Amino acid sequence: MDITVQDARGFTLLEVLVAIAIGAAVAIMAYQGLSVAATVAERHTEQAQALSDLQLAMSVVDRDLRQLVSRPIVDESESDRPAVLCDPLGDSVVEFTKGGWRNPLNLPRGSIQRVRYILEEGMLWRESWSVLDRQSNSHKQRVRLFGGVQNVQLRFLDAENLISGQSVDQQWRDRWPAAQPDQEKKMSTIPSAVEWMIELKDWGLIRRVYWLPG
Repeated sequence: MDITVQDARGFTLLEVLVAIAIGAAVAIMAYQGLSVAATVAERHTEQAQALSDLQLAMSVVDRDLRQLVSRPIVDESESDRPAVLCDPLGDSVVEFTKGGWRNPLNLPRGSIQRVRYILEEGMLWRESWSVLDRQSNSHKQRVRLFGGVQNVQLRFLDAENLISGQSVDQQWRDRWPAAQPDQEKKMSTIPSAVEWMIELKDWGLIRRVYWLPG
């Protein structure tokens, strides 16, 4: 009986190397695709978090500036400070008294709070006190609101012409309080509107106008 054995031909070394190279190329392309997708997803998450932080900070500003109240204070040096104080040449961006200070824990305090905004090395801070008329040991809370701040500017619209008492000559002013002969009224008067402009490195210029009851 004749038995015919057919030659079994396997892969050559060259074919194996080519297959390995093709598989490696496919794996590299797949990895690069996944890496790009992961990077895009990470950047999207970072941008979403940055936007959320911006919206939270702006909500604090919105709440504060909408709740200005006519309440001058006495500071640590026993100096009188007006209800709203903004001087472009001063050491703070703006300082004012606001209402609406929530008290969910029913602490022994009022609903009015003194607030100050400070710009330091590109960061905007919000400072607040637990009392209105302060002493040297009065507790101060300090919270960072914005980073990457390039400029902050406020303007104030007169509730009326502060000299004549007429409401026909309203002006936007870059400082507050405005000069007027009645010192007591000057200390307690609040504007009819506040314009807030902040320029951020990553978000550009943000502008808001807050109309106040009067």
